[in-house]
Amino acid sequence: FRSLREPELQGKCGECDYDTLCGGCRARALASGEGLMGTDPWCEYDPPKGAKKSREAKAAKDGKRWIPVWSLEAVRRLNRVPDFLKPMVREGVEQFARSRNITEITPEIMKELKDRTGRGDSKS
Repeated sequence: FRSLREPELQGKCGECDYDTLCGGCRARALASGEGLMGTDPWCEYDPPKGAKKSREAKAAKDGKRWIPVWSLEAVRRLNRVPDFLKPMVREGVEQFARSRNITEITPEIMKELKDRTGRGDSKS
């Protein structure tokens, strides 16, 4: 269970910009022979090579801790998410904002991420 809570994804999933938000299907990866932390064979997203590592290296080099500011409207929107999903959604939105050097998280940022990933319904 610890490996699922703190995954060290490999292959395409390990390079993906959305690894925290999505993570791929671990069951399909295992069933395909890739191993539990391998690539989800049904995923059609092709992450840019080295993009994730270069962002992480730049953040480490800068030595700055990125701390987002959540607008009141964004907090209200996050509060509509079921409690068991809130930490994953919060981390995914913050990762998305961090990768684009966005310091204030707004409902528009959350909607942009939702539209890009195709997650959730069209009403929220």
